Amino acid sequence: MKRKNTIVAGIIMSGGVLALLLFSSGTVKKQYEKFHQERQLNSTGAPSGKTGAPGEGNCTDCHTGNTQDGNNGVNELSLSGGGTTFNPGSTQTVTLELTDTGVRNGFQVVALDENDDMAGNFTITDATNTQMISGLGRTYVTHEQAGTQLSSWSFDWDAPTTAEEVTFYVATNKADGANGNSGDVIYLSNHVFTNPSAHLEEEQFNQENEMFTAGYVVGAHALTLRYSMPEPAKVAFNLINLQGRSMHYEVIGNFEGGQYTENVKLPEFIEDGIYAVTLFINNKTYTKKVLVQH
Repeated sequence: MKRKNTIVAGIIMSGGVLALLLFSSGTVKKQYEKFHQERQLNSTGAPSGKTGAPGEGNCTDCHTGNTQDGNNGVNELSLSGGGTTFNPGSTQTVTLELTDTGVRNGFQVVALDENDDMAGNFTITDATNTQMISGLGRTYVTHEQAGTQLSSWSFDWDAPTTAEEVTFYVATNKADGANGNSGDVIYLSNHVFTNPSAHLEEEQFNQENEMFTAGYVVGAHALTLRYSMPEPAKVAFNLINLQGRSMHYEVIGNFEGGQYTENVKLPEFIEDGIYAVTLFINNKTYTKKVLVQH
């Protein structure tokens, strides 16, 4: 005997009109299954674009309630180098800790530069508890299902070489584990890290009346070259060791007049030591000493 769907009737008032709603038991079952499939999906990682970053939503798109401020120590995010700066071009471990925990906990993180573009690259180091997902032209790190048992997660981040400032946007979910979309608390926070080589004060540079400064970026094995030129010119530099031997020559490019900052990656064979950096601006040369120290 073929099984028939039963009919469930409901009556509602809408705008003063009495309406009879008919639902088949099959429809109700499908809606129930869809709801729990979505809950299962979120338990294995938040959908992309839920960090509260510019152009994004947040976890309350799926969970009821209001967002809470996670910048007051609830969401704690740190880099392995410590402090509020990052080493351009280096790989650093990012650690996120949720200090106000629930029965289950979740998170999503994205890193954006000052133009709200992706800053650097993520690498998953704990595939059991964390994963990467993509969406909106961005890459995110979020929890795996096993990771909802934790309140602290770690992953690696390859810092960009040119960004002046990077903001990590974080959303965490303190969940009650009831498999519903209520009873959870969403914390949003943002954590700003600056590139120290890109924040030389303009006033100091001008007061020193220098046409050229050079420095070594620890951890990135790169030079930061800052120079000023009054007119269009071809720019190149030469790295010379203490024995007077040229170790690396590179043409940076042709530029209009103005002030410029360049982060230039050095070849791996360049060892620690003191070097002279000679900058060529057309037919003029400027030389500074730098200490290379991995």
